[in-house]
Amino acid sequence: MLVWKEKLAVKEESKNFHAQISTRDGLNRRAMGLIPQAISSQSRKVTEASQLRYHQMLYSLANKQNTCCIKVICPKEKARAAMLVFRGKVLGCVFGRKGSDKQLFGREAFSELCSILTSVDTIIDTYIMPEAVALASGSLFHGSVFNQEMGVDALSAFQMASSHLIQTEMPGCIVVKNSNHQIGGFIYYFGGAIAGVFSFKDGWMKATYESAQELVMFCPDASVSASKLHATSVEEVEALAFEMTDLDEKSFQAKEIQRELQSTTQEIFIPNANIASVPTSALGQVREWELKVNIASL
Repeated sequence: MLVWKEKLAVKEESKNFHAQISTRDGLNRRAMGLIPQAISSQSRKVTEASQLRYHQMLYSLANKQNTCCIKVICPKEKARAAMLVFRGKVLGCVFGRKGSDKQLFGREAFSELCSILTSVDTIIDTYIMPEAVALASGSLFHGSVFNQEMGVDALSAFQMASSHLIQTEMPGCIVVKNSNHQIGGFIYYFGGAIAGVFSFKDGWMKATYESAQELVMFCPDASVSASKLHATSVEEVEALAFEMTDLDEKSFQAKEIQRELQSTTQEIFIPNANIASVPTSALGQVREWELKVNIASL
Protein backbone atom coordinates (compact mmCIF):
# COMPACT_ATOMS: atom_id res chain seq x y z
CA MET A 1 0.00 0.00 0.00
CA LEU A 2 2.84 2.37 0.90
CA VAL A 3 4.64 1.62 -2.36
CA TRP A 4 1.47 2.35 -4.34
CA LYS A 5 1.08 5.72 -2.59
CA GLU A 6 4.70 6.58 -3.38
CA LYS A 7 4.13 5.76 -7.06
CA LEU A 8 1.07 8.01 -7.11
CA ALA A 9 3.11 10.81 -5.55
CA VAL A 10 5.75 10.44 -8.27
CA LYS A 11 3.11 10.61 -11.02
CA GLU A 12 1.58 13.70 -9.42
CA GLU A 13 4.97 15.44 -9.23
CA SER A 14 5.62 14.56 -12.88
CA LYS A 15 2.41 16.35 -13.87
CA ASN A 16 3.54 19.43 -11.93
CA PHE A 17 6.54 19.84 -14.21
CA HIS A 18 4.24 20.57 -17.13
CA ALA A 19 2.43 23.32 -15.24
CA GLN A 20 3.75 26.85 -14.72
CA ILE A 21 5.77 27.01 -11.50
CA SER A 22 3.91 29.99 -10.10
CA THR A 23 1.17 31.07 -7.75
CA ARG A 24 -2.33 32.06 -8.85
CA ASP A 25 -1.20 35.68 -9.08
CA GLY A 26 1.51 34.73 -11.58
CA LEU A 27 4.51 35.08 -9.27
CA ASN A 28 7.35 32.67 -8.58
CA ARG A 29 8.70 32.05 -5.09
CA ARG A 30 11.33 29.38 -5.80
CA ALA A 31 15.00 29.96 -6.61
CA MET A 32 14.87 27.21 -9.25
CA GLY A 33 12.67 29.61 -11.21
CA LEU A 34 15.92 31.41 -12.12
CA ILE A 35 16.54 28.66 -14.66
CA PRO A 36 14.64 29.40 -17.92
CA GLN A 37 11.36 27.60 -18.46
CA ALA A 38 10.81 25.18 -21.37
CA ILE A 39 9.97 26.92 -24.64
CA SER A 40 8.47 23.93 -26.42
CA SER A 41 6.91 20.73 -25.06
CA GLN A 42 8.23 18.93 -28.15
CA SER A 43 11.81 19.37 -27.00
CA ARG A 44 11.44 18.31 -23.37
CA LYS A 45 11.38 15.01 -21.56
CA VAL A 46 10.16 14.17 -18.07
CA THR A 47 11.40 10.87 -16.65
CA GLU A 48 12.00 9.07 -13.36
CA ALA A 49 15.51 8.47 -12.07
CA SER A 50 14.77 4.74 -11.85
CA GLN A 51 14.63 4.67 -15.66
CA LEU A 52 18.14 5.99 -16.30
CA ARG A 53 21.72 5.96 -15.08
CA TYR A 54 22.51 9.49 -14.04
CA HIS A 55 26.27 9.13 -14.57
CA GLN A 56 25.56 8.08 -18.12
CA MET A 57 23.19 11.00 -18.52
CA LEU A 58 25.84 13.52 -17.44
CA TYR A 59 28.47 12.03 -19.73
CA SER A 60 26.01 12.12 -22.60
CA LEU A 61 25.20 15.80 -22.09
CA ALA A 62 28.89 16.67 -21.85
CA ASN A 63 29.97 14.62 -24.86
CA LYS A 64 27.17 15.92 -27.07
CA GLN A 65 27.79 19.49 -25.85
CA ASN A 66 24.08 20.07 -25.30
CA THR A 67 22.72 23.45 -24.30
CA CYS A 68 19.75 22.66 -22.09
CA CYS A 69 18.08 22.98 -18.71
CA ILE A 70 17.55 20.25 -16.13
CA LYS A 71 15.08 20.46 -13.26
CA VAL A 72 14.90 17.82 -10.55
CA ILE A 73 12.32 17.06 -7.86
CA CYS A 74 12.90 14.44 -5.16
CA PRO A 75 9.66 13.87 -3.17
CA LYS A 76 11.41 11.57 -0.70
CA GLU A 77 14.05 14.15 0.24
CA LYS A 78 11.63 17.08 -0.25
CA ALA A 79 14.28 18.69 -2.40
CA ARG A 80 14.36 20.55 -5.72
CA ALA A 81 17.24 21.51 -7.97
CA ALA A 82 17.76 23.10 -11.36
CA MET A 83 20.74 23.38 -13.69
CA LEU A 84 21.61 25.51 -16.73
CA VAL A 85 23.93 23.72 -19.15
CA PHE A 86 25.86 25.51 -21.90
CA ARG A 87 27.56 23.27 -24.46
CA GLY A 88 27.90 20.42 -22.00
CA LYS A 89 29.10 22.48 -19.01
CA VAL A 90 27.23 23.79 -15.97
CA LEU A 91 26.73 27.55 -16.26
CA GLY A 92 24.34 27.82 -13.32
CA CYS A 93 22.89 25.54 -10.64
CA VAL A 94 20.56 26.00 -7.67
CA PHE A 95 19.37 23.62 -4.94
CA GLY A 96 16.77 23.94 -2.20
CA ARG A 97 15.13 21.73 0.40
CA LYS A 98 11.73 22.12 2.06
CA GLY A 99 12.06 23.42 5.59
CA SER A 100 15.36 25.18 4.87
CA ASP A 101 15.62 28.86 4.00
CA LYS A 102 19.13 28.36 2.61
CA GLN A 103 19.52 28.03 -1.14
CA LEU A 104 22.71 26.52 -2.55
CA PHE A 105 24.34 27.66 -5.79
CA GLY A 106 27.17 26.59 -8.09
CA ARG A 107 29.28 23.51 -7.38
CA GLU A 108 27.73 23.01 -3.95
CA ALA A 109 24.25 22.93 -5.50
CA PHE A 110 25.45 20.57 -8.25
CA SER A 111 26.82 18.15 -5.64
CA GLU A 112 23.43 18.06 -3.90
CA LEU A 113 21.65 17.69 -7.25
CA CYS A 114 23.75 14.60 -8.04
CA SER A 115 22.97 13.14 -4.62
CA ILE A 116 19.18 13.27 -5.14
CA LEU A 117 19.55 11.80 -8.63
CA THR A 118 20.37 8.50 -6.92
CA SER A 119 16.89 8.33 -5.37
CA VAL A 120 14.57 6.13 -7.46
CA ASP A 121 11.57 8.43 -6.91
CA THR A 122 13.35 11.48 -8.30
CA ILE A 123 11.69 13.10 -11.34
CA ILE A 124 13.87 14.77 -13.96
CA ASP A 125 12.72 17.36 -16.49
CA THR A 126 15.11 18.07 -19.37
CA TYR A 127 14.64 20.40 -22.31
CA ILE A 128 16.77 22.13 -24.92
CA MET A 129 17.34 25.87 -24.64
CA PRO A 130 18.38 28.35 -27.35
CA GLU A 131 21.95 29.43 -26.67
CA ALA A 132 21.01 33.13 -26.75
CA VAL A 133 18.54 32.65 -23.88
CA ALA A 134 20.93 30.34 -22.01
CA LEU A 135 23.72 32.93 -22.09
CA ALA A 136 21.36 35.72 -21.07
CA SER A 137 20.18 33.58 -18.15
CA GLY A 138 23.80 32.82 -17.24
CA SER A 139 24.20 36.48 -16.28
CA LEU A 140 22.00 35.79 -13.24
CA PHE A 141 24.78 33.56 -11.89
CA HIS A 142 27.93 35.26 -13.20
CA GLY A 143 27.06 38.83 -14.11
CA SER A 144 27.26 42.31 -12.63
CA VAL A 145 23.97 43.42 -11.08
CA PHE A 146 22.01 46.64 -11.46
CA ASN A 147 19.30 47.39 -8.90
CA GLN A 148 16.51 49.91 -9.21
CA GLU A 149 17.42 53.11 -7.38
CA MET A 150 15.26 54.80 -4.78
CA GLY A 151 12.90 57.33 -6.30
CA VAL A 152 13.00 55.71 -9.75
CA ASP A 153 9.86 53.92 -10.93
CA ALA A 154 9.99 50.41 -12.38
CA LEU A 155 9.25 51.43 -15.98
CA SER A 156 12.00 54.07 -16.00
CA ALA A 157 14.46 51.62 -14.45
CA PHE A 158 13.54 49.04 -17.07
CA GLN A 159 14.04 51.53 -19.91
CA MET A 160 17.52 52.46 -18.61
CA ALA A 161 18.61 48.86 -18.11
CA SER A 162 17.17 47.78 -21.45
CA SER A 163 18.94 50.59 -23.33
CA HIS A 164 22.25 49.65 -21.70
CA LEU A 165 21.97 45.95 -22.61
CA ILE A 166 20.96 46.80 -26.18
CA GLN A 167 23.79 49.31 -26.65
CA THR A 168 26.50 47.08 -25.17
CA GLU A 169 25.17 43.99 -27.05
CA MET A 170 26.15 41.85 -24.06
CA PRO A 171 24.09 38.88 -22.80
CA GLY A 172 21.91 39.98 -19.94
CA CYS A 173 18.62 39.61 -18.12
CA ILE A 174 16.09 41.93 -16.51
CA VAL A 175 14.15 40.45 -13.59
CA VAL A 176 10.69 41.83 -12.74
CA LYS A 177 9.67 41.44 -9.08
CA ASN A 178 7.06 42.71 -6.67
CA SER A 179 7.69 44.38 -3.30
CA ASN A 180 8.00 40.96 -1.62
CA HIS A 181 10.78 39.97 -4.07
CA GLN A 182 8.56 37.41 -5.79
CA ILE A 183 9.48 37.10 -9.46
CA GLY A 184 6.92 37.93 -12.14
CA GLY A 185 9.11 37.17 -15.12
CA PHE A 186 12.32 37.66 -17.08
CA ILE A 187 13.44 39.64 -20.13
CA TYR A 188 16.42 38.05 -21.89
CA TYR A 189 18.90 40.04 -24.02
CA PHE A 190 21.56 38.92 -26.48
CA GLY A 191 23.53 40.69 -29.21
CA GLY A 192 21.73 44.01 -28.77
CA ALA A 193 18.20 42.58 -29.04
CA ILE A 194 15.53 41.02 -26.83
CA ALA A 195 15.96 37.25 -27.13
CA GLY A 196 12.96 36.25 -25.03
CA VAL A 197 10.27 37.49 -22.64
CA PHE A 198 8.83 35.10 -20.06
CA SER A 199 5.98 35.71 -17.65
CA PHE A 200 5.05 33.28 -14.87
CA LYS A 201 1.46 34.27 -15.52
CA ASP A 202 1.31 34.06 -19.33
CA GLY A 203 4.34 31.93 -20.24
CA TRP A 204 6.57 32.87 -23.18
CA MET A 205 5.50 36.12 -24.80
CA LYS A 206 6.58 37.75 -28.07
CA ALA A 207 10.22 38.83 -27.91
CA THR A 208 9.41 42.50 -28.36
CA TYR A 209 9.95 45.71 -26.43
CA GLU A 210 6.18 46.06 -26.07
CA SER A 211 5.89 42.64 -24.42
CA ALA A 212 8.72 43.53 -22.04
CA GLN A 213 6.96 46.75 -21.03
CA GLU A 214 3.72 44.83 -20.50
CA LEU A 215 5.56 42.46 -18.16
CA VAL A 216 7.00 45.35 -16.14
CA MET A 217 3.56 46.94 -15.76
CA PHE A 218 2.02 43.59 -14.73
CA CYS A 219 1.90 44.48 -11.04
CA PRO A 220 1.55 48.03 -9.59
CA ASP A 221 4.35 47.63 -7.04
CA ALA A 222 6.83 46.13 -9.52
CA SER A 223 10.56 46.68 -9.28
CA VAL A 224 13.32 45.57 -11.63
CA SER A 225 16.91 44.42 -11.41
CA ALA A 226 19.27 43.61 -14.25
CA SER A 227 22.39 41.53 -14.75
CA LYS A 228 25.00 41.49 -17.52
CA LEU A 229 27.32 38.61 -18.43
CA HIS A 230 30.90 39.80 -18.88
CA ALA A 231 31.98 37.40 -21.61
CA THR A 232 32.74 38.04 -25.26
CA SER A 233 33.95 34.61 -26.37
CA VAL A 234 33.20 30.93 -25.95
CA GLU A 235 36.44 30.57 -23.96
CA GLU A 236 35.36 33.23 -21.47
CA VAL A 237 31.95 31.61 -21.00
CA GLU A 238 33.51 28.17 -20.53
CA ALA A 239 35.84 29.63 -17.90
CA LEU A 240 32.75 30.58 -15.88
CA ALA A 241 31.21 27.10 -16.22
CA PHE A 242 32.38 23.78 -14.77
CA GLU A 243 32.38 20.17 -15.91
CA MET A 244 29.55 17.80 -14.97
CA THR A 245 31.74 14.71 -15.34
CA ASP A 246 33.80 14.86 -12.18
CA LEU A 247 34.14 11.09 -11.91
CA ASP A 248 37.56 9.52 -11.50
CA GLU A 249 38.64 8.62 -15.03
CA LYS A 250 40.75 5.76 -13.65
CA SER A 251 37.85 4.11 -11.91
CA PHE A 252 36.22 1.02 -13.38
CA GLN A 253 32.81 2.66 -13.22
CA ALA A 254 33.89 5.66 -15.30
CA LYS A 255 35.53 3.45 -17.90
CA GLU A 256 32.43 1.29 -18.18
CA ILE A 257 30.23 4.35 -18.66
CA GLN A 258 32.50 5.77 -21.35
CA ARG A 259 32.62 2.39 -23.12
CA GLU A 260 28.82 2.20 -23.05
CA LEU A 261 28.51 5.73 -24.45
CA GLN A 262 30.92 4.95 -27.27
CA SER A 263 28.94 1.85 -28.24
CA THR A 264 25.50 3.51 -28.32
CA THR A 265 24.13 5.58 -31.17
CA GLN A 266 20.76 6.56 -29.73
CA GLU A 267 19.88 9.77 -27.94
CA ILE A 268 20.12 8.87 -24.25
CA PHE A 269 18.46 11.77 -22.52
CA ILE A 270 17.18 14.68 -24.57
CA PRO A 271 14.70 13.89 -27.35
CA ASN A 272 15.73 14.82 -30.87
CA ALA A 273 14.64 18.34 -31.70
CA ASN A 274 15.36 20.94 -34.33
CA ILE A 275 15.00 24.68 -34.52
CA ALA A 276 11.57 24.36 -36.14
CA SER A 277 10.17 23.07 -32.84
CA VAL A 278 11.17 26.27 -31.01
CA PRO A 279 8.97 29.36 -31.45
CA THR A 280 10.87 32.05 -33.39
CA SER A 281 9.40 34.73 -31.12
CA ALA A 282 11.30 33.23 -28.20
CA LEU A 283 14.59 33.03 -30.06
CA GLY A 284 14.87 36.71 -30.90
CA GLN A 285 17.40 38.12 -33.35
CA VAL A 286 20.95 36.96 -32.70
CA ARG A 287 23.43 39.41 -34.13
CA GLU A 288 27.08 38.77 -34.88
CA TRP A 289 28.93 38.63 -31.62
CA GLU A 290 32.34 37.29 -30.73
CA LEU A 291 30.66 34.24 -29.26
CA LYS A 292 29.18 33.37 -32.70
CA VAL A 293 26.31 31.35 -31.25
CA ASN A 294 24.97 28.81 -33.75
CA ILE A 295 21.29 28.32 -32.87
CA ALA A 296 20.88 26.01 -35.87
CA SER A 297 23.02 23.44 -34.06
CA LEU A 298 20.14 22.83 -31.64
